[in-house]
Amino acid sequence: MNVTEARRRFSAERVARLHQDASGYPQLVPIVFAVSGETIYSAVDAKPKRSMALRRLANVAAANPLVAILVDHYVAILVDHYEDADWGALWWIRAEAPAACSRHRTPKGVTRSRC
Repeated sequence: MNVTEARRRFSAERVARLHQDASGYPQLVPIVFAVSGETIYSAVDAKPKRSMALRRLANVAAANPLVAILVDHYVAILVDHYEDADWGALWWIRAEAPAACSRHRTPKGVTRSRC
């Protein structure tokens, strides 16, 4: 798969897994995201949480903000034998880069953090 196709497929998906390694402790969380140009955005929504001090935000603000985002696409293969399956329809793409948090105001004036 070439870079253009990989970017197209990555951008077309909406759910990914965010991996962070905070002080030697790996953390993997599902995220929803959107891509704009070279930037991947994932918002923290307003749904009730145990705390708004989310570990993934604290990890990004830490000394090592490097993250990996994994997008995958698996389709159900309903065949009698695995050797008959179209394994070309299965793929995954990983993006690695430093992350950053920003804050913005929603239309209702509530401040939100975004990584």
